Formats: sequence, structure tokens, C-alpha cells
Amino acid sequence: MGNRAEQPRVSTIEPFLMSVLSQRLSAIVREMNATLMKSSRSAVIKNSKDFSSGLVTYDHRLLTVEDSIPIHVSALNLVTQPITRYFDDVREGDAYINNCPYTGNTHHADITLSVPVFCDGEPLFWAISRAHHADIGAPIPTTYLPQAKTIYEEGVHLPCLRSHENYQERRDIIRMCRMKIRVADLWYGDFQAQVGACRVGERRLKELAARYGNDVIKAFVEEWMAYGERRMVAEIATLPKGEWRFETRHDPVPGVADHGIPVRVVVSVDPDLGRITVDARDNVDCVPGGLNLTEATALAACRIGVFYNLDPDLPHNEGSASRIEVLLRDGCVVGRPTYPVGTAVATTNMTSRLITAVASCFSQMSNKHGMAEFAYSQALGEAVISGKDPTAASGEYVNQIFLGYGGSGACCGSA
Repeated sequence: MGNRAEQPRVSTIEPFLMSVLSQRLSAIVREMNATLMKSSRSAVIKNSKDFSSGLVTYDHRLLTVEDSIPIHVSALNLVTQPITRYFDDVREGDAYINNCPYTGNTHHADITLSVPVFCDGEPLFWAISRAHHADIGAPIPTTYLPQAKTIYEEGVHLPCLRSHENYQERRDIIRMCRMKIRVADLWYGDFQAQVGACRVGERRLKELAARYGNDVIKAFVEEWMAYGERRMVAEIATLPKGEWRFETRHDPVPGVADHGIPVRVVVSVDPDLGRITVDARDNVDCVPGGLNLTEATALAACRIGVFYNLDPDLPHNEGSASRIEVLLRDGCVVGRPTYPVGTAVATTNMTSRLITAVASCFSQMSNKHGMAEFAYSQALGEAVISGKDPTAASGEYVNQIFLGYGGSGACCGSA
């Protein structure tokens, strides 16, 4: 990650092949998403489309995301890092389940499945599916728990566990989840849909490597990252140099944040070095409830606030992301949470405030930059439908829909 004075790296990939391979990876992610949506069972996935897929290199660099939810995928590479830290025997046919906010995941309701992809015996990629599940075993039938002070009040946590070996599911892991989760069949159907999505991604990546060879694919990956970085450097060069501050606020939440929660950021732009720095450290400590962000959502929110103000055609990979330096603080409400503080609504409420604070810094640069503040993505208690169903064997149902999403911020020149 050097500066603009460095000589550009000479590409070893023919330009048309670059385009073909990058579009092929995007198509693989879209096929993974389609597989998950069509084979899922719950309304929160099938109808609300609260899911995402992505590809990460085996050494944990963001490679490709397509038609996905930004807060799910902008820091997707964090979720695979614990796997190789915890397991020294990752093998073909494995899959790893993770919904823990302290092992790189977004929040407890998002179950992330990661599948290592071996091409001709060599591990090259991770195929990843992330989906919000209707229930995860919290004390009350919901996954939105702003009052939950710790993870012990959020339901089952799966801190990066091996769920499959040799393409077969670990029945003990599945049994534990089915025992804990209210709507076991609904959960298991959605989980199997995620498995299917990852296996589709794995199969397509193997086919791609078999056609072009591992050496070509690895060379493409490096050039794709370098291309993303070059594009990002060129985009930052169009911005003015300086430092801008913005402060917004989350509404009061009784018992958690009686006076609301301020959110402050400083965005610094250095077009000469091709770098943007987002400093979110000057914020309050974790609050006693589920509003705290996880590292994954805090990092993603800061990146999203920047990317909202740049060319939408930029490759959203490790190359472009590497030019955004995000400064977070341990034990901070919009930083890295202190175990075991609750993070149940980490993908919505404070995330919205952090994104809008970063994005609004750009509006101070000039009349042609930036966007206005935008509305919350979700209120505190609007998304869960649950109750008793006398026609069902369990007699209980839990499902989720999303109502009341707010509007986006206006941009310069918009009507």
C-alpha cells in the first residue's frame, strides 16, 4: 500500500481476460445469492432479502461482492480470519459457521457460513454466505434486542465453529442449534440454503480455476487488487485536501442511553498520497445495551460512508478498501466492543448514524461533493412478528418483515 509516487505494477493479465474474469466472479456471487433466496424458507431472507454473498481470498482479502447489503460485506474479510487462527487443519469439504460479534461477525442474528475453496488441492478462496435468521434463541422471540446488556441475553452464539467435514454436516452442531432455536425447521431450512449457496460458489470457482489454471487465477487476483487500488487513488486525487468533522446523534433509548448517543467522526483526505482516513475514536464508551457496534459493522460503516461519495463503479475489493484507513477505539460504542457487551442491533441503528456522519463530512468539501444526513434504516421495534400457531407442530412461529425504512440523503443537484 504505497503512495502515488510509486511506479505502477505491470499487468501480467491481458485486459480482455481481466474483464472476463472479474465479471465471472461477479456472476458467481449473483448465482450464490439467487440460490440462497430461492431455497430459503423465512420471510426475512426470501422476501426482505436480508442476506449477502461474497468471495474472499484464502489469505483473507476482500475479492468480490455483488448485489449484497453493504453493512454485510464491506468488512467481510474479518469473518474468515479467526478460522485459520483457530484451525490448523482446514480441509476441502469443510464449512465454518459463525454468528459471534467477537469473531469477526456483524451481529448475532446474522449467521455467516464460510467454505474454503481448494483448486487442484491448493486453497485459493473462501465462498461466504451471510443471512439474517428469524430466530436465534434469545429469551424473547426476536433478534432485535436493544435492551440486551450482554451477549448472554442474545441467544446462541457460534464463535467460528466447524459445521461440515468432508461435505457432511456435523450433527452435534446442528442438534445444538435446533434445540436452542424456537423455529428449528425454519432455521435449518435457511441454514441449508446457505450451505447450498456456498457450495455453488465453491463449484463455480473450481470450474474457473480448472479452465484457466491456478497460476492465471492467482495472477488475476493480484492484478484485480492492484486495479482497485489504482482506481481508488485516482478517485481520491479528485477530492480537495483537508480535514472535516461532523457530529450527529442517536435518539434516547430508555435504560440504555437515556440522553441519546452522540456520534462524532473526523475525515481526512490526502489526494497526494491517495488516502482517506476516518477517525471514529472520539466517541463514548460502550452502552449497557444492544446498540454497540461490532468491529465488523464499525469498520464497514466507515468504509460505506466514504464509498457513498465516490464513483459507484469502483471495485469494492481489498485494493480500494486499503486506501481507507479507519481508526477505531476499544470499548467504544462505535468501535471494537468490550466482551461481553451486547451488540444485537449492530447492523442498523448506530450503523446508520456512523455512516451518515462519515458521508456528511464530504458535503463540507464543496458544493459538488457529499450528501445530506439520511434517516435511520430501522426503528427499535418494528420488525418482528411472532406468536402461537395452533396448526403447527411446535405451536409457535417467529418471522420478520421490515417496515418503515427511511429515505436517503439528498446529493448536490438532486431534486
